[in-house]
Amino acid sequence: MKKTMKNRIAAIGMMVMIGCMTAAVTAPGVVVSAEAVYDSTGLIFPDSSSRTLTYEEVNNYSADSLQMAINDIYARHGYIFQTNEILRHYLAYSWYVPTDNSMERVYNTLNNVEKANVELLTQVRDRKYAEQAQQNTAGMIIPDSSYRMLTYEELNKLSDADLQSAINEIYARHGYIFQSNDILRQYQNYSWYRPTNSSMESVYNTFNIVEKSNVELMNTVRNNKKTGTGMIDTTGLVFPDSSSRTLSYGEVSNLSDTALQMAINEIYARHGYIFQSDDILRYYQNYSWYVPTNSNMESVYNSFNSIEKANADLLMSVRNSR
Repeated sequence: MKKTMKNRIAAIGMMVMIGCMTAAVTAPGVVVSAEAVYDSTGLIFPDSSSRTLTYEEVNNYSADSLQMAINDIYARHGYIFQTNEILRHYLAYSWYVPTDNSMERVYNTLNNVEKANVELLTQVRDRKYAEQAQQNTAGMIIPDSSYRMLTYEELNKLSDADLQSAINEIYARHGYIFQSNDILRQYQNYSWYRPTNSSMESVYNTFNIVEKSNVELMNTVRNNKKTGTGMIDTTGLVFPDSSSRTLSYGEVSNLSDTALQMAINEIYARHGYIFQSDDILRYYQNYSWYVPTNSNMESVYNSFNSIEKANADLLMSVRNSR
């Protein structure tokens, strides 16, 4: 019985952080399915903890929306999502309190109605994703990079040229018109490629959550290979790149108070700050990249680079202005 339950959790968890394949922007920092209907708390099925859903109603939703409905149930129980964009989505809502990054432990806290709903949503989602996967993937390095979260380990085995091609093919699936004639001609050999948009930023904004996460990870692997940097685990971070990219007022002003504080905390955490709050300390101890070494906040702040200082100051300014 226990083995059966673990297999069920594994099947659910395999894609628990997947977002959408057909997308439109809604809540701050997240892309969700175009037909999904959210209430004011950001939930697709607000009563999925107390009411058993039916096949008929869930079958009307896309695979992406069904995945978000599964995420909602885990989020209510404090699951810490490993995909930064999904984590930011839920941090925008005051009811979300991230406490546990073990999917199995969180699953065990679900009530019987929630477990039944997760099973139903997973079954219908898997069928719909399988149908979507039946497409021409000729010429692709990683054919399933639109709906499977890639790992650092598998990407680290690829050459820089293959990594760039794997990034290109995600853009190609969304009709990006490449500026390089060689790349353009390469994809024009495949019937699935339909060039429609020459704006890279515009095309990137049509990516689903999985594609954005995979592109981000592939760029990280490419950069690490070039600089000789080892593997960096960026899970649990609101802004994984806040040490190397200056954040804008627009993107941070949309964050909840909780998310703002977490974005500040994570800059300190990267530099080994020993948090005085046991809850915050335990949160970062879930991640291999966190190495607590210094309890002096001023000393840790002085170790920041100029980008980190600017970002920390901006985040604190927005937080304090509320």
